[in-house]
This record gives sequence, C-alpha cells and structure tokens, in this order.
Amino acid sequence: MDLCDRSEEDKATISRALDYLDANGYITREVESAIGGNPMEDIKNNVAKKITELRTLNNMTQLELAEKLNYSDKTISKWERAESSPDIAVLVEIADLFGVTLDYLVRSENVEKAVSECKKKEVTFNRRAVSYIAEGGGWIVALFAFIITTLITNHMTFQWLYFVYALPVVLIIKLVFNSIWFNSRHNYLIISALLWAILATIHITFLYFKINVSLIYLLGVAGQFVIVLASRIKNKGKISTFNNSTKSRVIENRLYGNETEK
Repeated sequence: MDLCDRSEEDKATISRALDYLDANGYITREVESAIGGNPMEDIKNNVAKKITELRTLNNMTQLELAEKLNYSDKTISKWERAESSPDIAVLVEIADLFGVTLDYLVRSENVEKAVSECKKKEVTFNRRAVSYIAEGGGWIVALFAFIITTLITNHMTFQWLYFVYALPVVLIIKLVFNSIWFNSRHNYLIISALLWAILATIHITFLYFKINVSLIYLLGVAGQFVIVLASRIKNKGKISTFNNSTKSRVIENRLYGNETEK
C-alpha cells in the first residue's frame, strides 16, 4: 500500500476497528480473549509513537499540531504519552495531515522507512514523467519539422518521413533513460525494437525512391540473434559470479571450521 495515496484500506481499517468494539465503544471480551493481551493498549502506543515521530519529522511543535487539529497542546501531549488516544475521525484527520494512511497510524511500522519509501516512489514517478516528456519531445520535433517544411514547400511530398525517422530517435531516448534511471536488464528489449525500427526506416526511405531493399531485414534476424545471445551471456555471467563467490565462502567456512575444531 502506498503511504502517499489514499485508498480503500482506510475504510477497511475503520471497519475492522468497529468490529472489535461493543456498543459502548470498548473492545469486546470475545475479541480480547481471542487476540490475547491488550490490543487496544498496543494500538494506543502505536498511535502515540507515530504522532510523535511524524510531528518531529515535520518540524512541528505540539502547539502547532494542536492548532491544526483544533485541540489544546495538553491533549496532544497526552496522545503522545499514550495517556489517551484520538478518536477515529481525528485519526483520519491526522493521517491526511501527514500524508499517511490510517492503517499506518495504528500499526507498528518505522516512520523513517515509510517516508523513505514514499520519497522513492515520488522520485520514480518524476523520473518516468521526465522520460515520457523527453520521448514526446521527439515526436513534437518531428511534427514541428513536418509543419514548417509543408508551409515552406506549399505541398506535401517527403514530409511524412519525419515521423518515420522520429521512431528510432525516441527509442534511443528511451534506452538512455532506462539505462540511467530504470531497469537496465530490459535494455535488450529496447535495443531489439531500435534495431528493427532502424531497418524499417532504411527500407521505407529506399521505397520512397522506389528501390526495394527487403533483404535488409536479414540483418535484423542476425542482429536479433546476437542481442538475445548477449543478454543470455550476461545473465549467465552474473549467475557464475554468484556461484563462485558462494563456493569461496563455503571453502572459507570449512577451513576456518577445521581450524576451530583443531
């Protein structure tokens, strides 16, 4: 569950919490005996810890948090000492304020880890956005060239080739960003697409001049074979390195083990 996004999980948490309570708002004896211990105290302690850590991470004082929630700073202090606990409605408000889920507030989880995961997802989202913008820029340049050339020549002849040439350029941009920011193990798929895009571009260009070079796709078959083979060799190399390091550790353990026994 992404801690940065709201979802149905909060509703499910509220539903589960209400299932544990009786008509007076206390946990039922049946549930308490089935769960064991004192689950409400655990939840209260978790909430107290989370409120304290979230407030500290956001450089807020108890008074500042109290003003945002329309409570006194003494009440916030009691919450953080686990002397009392906010009700469901206030917990939802606190979750919205700090950008976390209600489920996160009542469960045991490290705040810094959650914030770190949230930031990582934000960085990944931003990087993908930049990548898509750059790829879209390739098509925009092709469209711009198409419009300008058509306006200058007053008729359309070869201008559509700009979009054909844009495809390999966009794939190169995608390959670069994928190598820098994303999963480089999938580069062979992009390289394969780039290979066939370049061959198709060459073929279409020659067709424009009424020259048939269909045999050029045989280079694509050979190139695709090399790409697949290279990707397999790379993976086997990683496995081989892993196996060698594992064997080395086993040998060292045996040697040191024998020395210890002696």
